Amino acid sequence: MSKTINFPEFMENEIINEDDIYPKITFRLDKVYLNYYKKLDIVDIRVSEKILRKAIITKDVYELKIGQLDKEILQYAKTYMRDINNLIQLLQKIYKVNVNLNTTIYVVTYKNIN
Repeated sequence: MSKTINFPEFMENEIINEDDIYPKITFRLDKVYLNYYKKLDIVDIRVSEKILRKAIITKDVYELKIGQLDKEILQYAKTYMRDINNLIQLLQKIYKVNVNLNTTIYVVTYKNIN
């Protein structure tokens, strides 16, 4: 079974229309992702149960505090997640925990391959 990166349904069109030139990033809250995604892993990019694309992990997962995210990093995130407040709300909704600027997140970097 392939490893996957799942996104909310409202991001489906953006995922479908993304390029395969520039890296993309997403964020996770669980430390398990430090060892789950490894550089050069091939993953499915999914919304719900639907596979939209394939991607390759381009670097090992790294951790940051949400407050350390800057425009240099956020430019590679989905449009909605480029705003820190939106990102915090989304992570709270997905993980059902309190999230703030001091919350540690795990950054997954990938590049679409189809």
